[in-house]
Amino acid sequence: GALYTSNKDKGKIGVVKNSTHVTFDSEYAFTDIFDVLCGDGKIYAALRGGLKLAVISSDNSVSEISLSIKPYKIAFNEDASGIFIGPNNHNKIVLYDIAAKSETHVAGNGTAPTDGTTIDGAALNALIGQVVGLYCDEDGYLYFSDSSACRFRVLIPGVGGDYSKGIVRTLAGTAIG
Repeated sequence: GALYTSNKDKGKIGVVKNSTHVTFDSEYAFTDIFDVLCGDGKIYAALRGGLKLAVISSDNSVSEISLSIKPYKIAFNEDASGIFIGPNNHNKIVLYDIAAKSETHVAGNGTAPTDGTTIDGAALNALIGQVVGLYCDEDGYLYFSDSSACRFRVLIPGVGGDYSKGIVRTLAGTAIG
């Protein structure tokens, strides 16, 4: 296996394999890379400044997925059919369906959390700040770090795996700031 890393300032993707680091070389201009995800034979790079994901195929060709939000952190869903996208400025989480090539808003009401407000609850009503980490486990629970809320949280999918009908809960953290 290999570890893929991003260098936002240099616009480069690094690859660490067998304890050796190399830089992925491409004519494509990777700008504002905030996260890298590897799976299904492809590498996905979150390009926050461009409102898109760059997709690197096994032949090293690069294509793009246009998004409605600035991707900051990305993670596959439990069966890798979709990519969760956590922005740091839109106060919501979306799920991009790879086959359908479409986005679905799954959590957050677009409002940032503040002191003294209830931030958990129904997925689409929850207050979500800056998502700085995402991980989806084999049961489909989406764990995320919300730096604005100073909390570690989870999005539990609703019946039938519908995340938008799920619940957001705080697992750790108690105060903003």
